[in-house]
Amino acid sequence: MRAPFSMVNALTSKPHGLFIATGRGLFVLGKDNRIKAVDQLRVRGTNGLAFDGRSLFVTTPGALHRVRVSKGPPTRSWWMPAGSRALQKVAVRHGRVWMASEDRGAILGRRHGGDFRFRAFDRMAGLPSSWALDVSIDQHGRAHVATLRDGLLTIDRKGDVQRLAPSLDPWLLHVNATSQGVWVGTQAGAALLDERGRVVALEDLPDGRVHAITQHQDTLFVATELGLLQRPVRDVLNGPAPKALSQRADQTELLAQSNHAR
Repeated sequence: MRAPFSMVNALTSKPHGLFIATGRGLFVLGKDNRIKAVDQLRVRGTNGLAFDGRSLFVTTPGALHRVRVSKGPPTRSWWMPAGSRALQKVAVRHGRVWMASEDRGAILGRRHGGDFRFRAFDRMAGLPSSWALDVSIDQHGRAHVATLRDGLLTIDRKGDVQRLAPSLDPWLLHVNATSQGVWVGTQAGAALLDERGRVVALEDLPDGRVHAITQHQDTLFVATELGLLQRPVRDVLNGPAPKALSQRADQTELLAQSNHAR
C-alpha cells in the first residue's frame, strides 16, 4: 500500500477506520482500504491520538486538537495548553484529557462548560521532572506518566503524585494502562506492573528500547527499535516475577500532594 507519508507517530483503530498521526498530518485508512487526509484538521506534526467515543483528540507539539468524528462537538484547537510548546502524547478517559509534554510534564485538561481548563504537573508543582514522553489513564482515573529520566509517575484524581516501581529503568519511553495492569517501555527493556502488585519483566526482546506495547486479541505486541515481539498474553500474566524485578508495585514514593485536581 502506497502512503502519502513516511514518519508515523501514533495509531488508533476505531469503527470509523484506522487513524494515523504522521509528520505530514492526520490521515485515516477507511473501510475501502484507501488512505486519505482528515479534512477537519489540516496541520502537520501530529504525534498523539486518543478517542473518547465521540471525538478524536490529537496533539501536535504546540496544540491540542479535538476532531469531530462521531456526532461529537465541533472540531476545535487549543494552542499551547498550560503554556506547553512540546506536547508528545494524549489520553482521554472519564471526561478528562491528559497530555505528556517535554516542557511542562503532565498536563490535565478538565471540561469547563464547552471549554477546557488546563493545569500542568511539572517541577514547579513538586514533580522530579518536567520531561514526559507518554501518558495513559487507568480504569480508576489515575494518570500514569512516563518521564524520560525519572521513572513512572502516577497522579490520582485528587492530584497526589507517586513514583511507582523504582526498580525499573528510569528512562521511560512508553506507558499503557490496561485491565491487566500497567505496561511500561523503557530504554532498557519493558515490564508489566500487574494487578497482583508484581513487576514482571518481558524477556527475549529484539532490542531494549521499547516504544510501544499493545494487545490485539490474545497476543501482546512489543515494538522496539530493532523489531517487533509477539507473545501470548497469558504467558506473561502467568509467568513468575524475575528476581531482579520482584519489587512490589505498591512500594511507592509520595512526591507531591494537591487538592486542586478533583
